[in-house]
Amino acid sequence: MSDKQLMRIVTKTFEASSKGKSKEEVLGNALTDMRKKANSLVDGTILKMEPVEVYLLDEKVDVTTERFLFVFMPKEKTEYTSTYKFVVEIRYIPNDEHGRD
Repeated sequence: MSDKQLMRIVTKTFEASSKGKSKEEVLGNALTDMRKKANSLVDGTILKMEPVEVYLLDEKVDVTTERFLFVFMPKEKTEYTSTYKFVVEIRYIPNDEHGRD
């Protein structure tokens, strides 16, 4: 048995866009999208993903007023749309290294 280091470290950049009812929801959805992209790009088992840098590229706020029967009970709805750029450090074990001695 050898003491060969299996873990690899790579830095990747991802862009993710998302919509939501709050800024927190939008960021959470963008992070989920970033994780999915990282899992599809890395051929191996991810041990740790750490965002090193996060940039807000674009942010839009859309406020609409809804009314019951076009007159009564006005209610404002806010929708946020944001685009982020994530620079992520990924630590993983490649698939071809699993189970080798």
